[in-house]
Amino acid sequence: MNSNVMQQAYDFDDQGRSAAEYWAVAKRRRLHMLLPAALVFFLGVVIALSLPAIYRSSATILIEEQEIPRDLVRSTVTSFAAQQIQVITQRVMTADHIEKVVSKYGLYGQNDTESRLPRSELAQLFSQNVKLDLVSADIIDPRSGRAAEATIAFTLAFDDGSASVAQKVTNELVTLYLDTNLRARSDRAASAAEFLAAQSKALNGELLALEARLADFKALNQGALPELHQFNLSKVERIEREISDVDLRLQQLKRNRIEFSAELLQLNPTAPRVLSTGELVLSDEDNLKAMQSKYRSLILVYTDLHPDVIRLQRDIATLKSQLVEQQNEMLANNPAYVMLDTQIKAIDSESNGLRLRQAQLQRKIIEYESLLKRAPAVEQEYQSITREYNTAQAKYQDLRLKQREAEVSQNLEKDRKGERFTLIEPPSLPLNPQSPNRMAIILLSFLLAVAVGAGSGFLFESIDKAIYGAGQLQRVSAVPLLAVVPYLNNDDDKNNAKKLRIKLLLSGGAAVILLLLLVHFAYQPLDVWWYSLMSNIGLD
Repeated sequence: MNSNVMQQAYDFDDQGRSAAEYWAVAKRRRLHMLLPAALVFFLGVVIALSLPAIYRSSATILIEEQEIPRDLVRSTVTSFAAQQIQVITQRVMTADHIEKVVSKYGLYGQNDTESRLPRSELAQLFSQNVKLDLVSADIIDPRSGRAAEATIAFTLAFDDGSASVAQKVTNELVTLYLDTNLRARSDRAASAAEFLAAQSKALNGELLALEARLADFKALNQGALPELHQFNLSKVERIEREISDVDLRLQQLKRNRIEFSAELLQLNPTAPRVLSTGELVLSDEDNLKAMQSKYRSLILVYTDLHPDVIRLQRDIATLKSQLVEQQNEMLANNPAYVMLDTQIKAIDSESNGLRLRQAQLQRKIIEYESLLKRAPAVEQEYQSITREYNTAQAKYQDLRLKQREAEVSQNLEKDRKGERFTLIEPPSLPLNPQSPNRMAIILLSFLLAVAVGAGSGFLFESIDKAIYGAGQLQRVSAVPLLAVVPYLNNDDDKNNAKKLRIKLLLSGGAAVILLLLLVHFAYQPLDVWWYSLMSNIGLD
């Protein structure tokens, strides 16, 4: 049979094989298949059992709403829960906190001074082992009525090679998160209250300064303020009417005085006296008039040197001197004269009072007119100060209201009535490692071993140029086969087959024992593993 015919037979050899022929190939290449498969499976089991176990302890923290309705008391912490968690995470996962936790529990061999890691690498390694997952739920927003997703809880976990250490570190992290959240909320509420109190105090000082400025301005511009403008106008009108009335009264008094003075000139201050005999006694003035009349008569008859004329002149001079002396001391006793004199004096007194009143009114009207002239400029400055004062007062009232709300919110956080973190599932001691998944690795190793074994067997079969079986011979030759003589096993073949089975059984038993030892020492004690298996399938 030439090489071309043999090559043609091998080219389409796989196309005509039956299931029996494939089984024959598997039996014939069993060593080529079992050895690589066993090696791959063994390596996979070794890798699965030699990887260090990582235990994860987790805790669940619930985010509870504040107990008092938000419509009654508003909290100063207005950020969303997810944002608060991220902020708290940044505060907790600082290099100082991480270094304290690592030193406390001896993580990553940091108790050994020779293998200490830098703080940055230590923080990065620790952060990689911390797992934080948010738990969200679909809710209906009470304000908008729309469906929304809200964070209602979060889980906090830590991975470590020791289950107890993982639990302790997780518990430490939970404590840090709860304390940090409580302290952060209290500090934020206290900070808001202190800030508003400081702002209120500063604004109160500004209000006091504006009040003092406004008081000084009112004192300086007393009477010219805008609210007194109408009053000043009415005062000016009233004063003008009063001045007019005073002028009219002065004119009337002037006319009356002229009339009374004319009448007074015609009267004698003293009234004539009458004796009991009925004889009329002349007064000194009448005697003076009589003596003067007699003197005029004598001077017509006699000269100035005549004794009667000289005597009469002397008597007249004496009487005049007496009249002058008596005029200062003499009281008028003529009723008509006294009445007119009294009226004239009353008119003079009233006129003097009215003139004084007129002068006062003139001064007042000048004063009020001056206030009216100053009013526009005063009003402009007054409105500016008042507007500034009203703005500061409104801002102060608003700040005071916010300050009271902040103080209530501070008490809310102090009494733990606001939104808070509540531990609903404390860290538990993990019984099974989180990673690696040894069963999955072993299963993958088994599948890979089967694939490698099958590939190896068919690889050796494909490169073998020998002809096995009647089917291959029939496909190679063009002559039909008349009969097929089967292979007959002799005693040596039977003994070899028996020895091979014994070797396979021993090898399998040794492999099982080795696998159990690896599981016991590298993964989990067999009694614990068996108890967990029974618990999982419900046979405990």
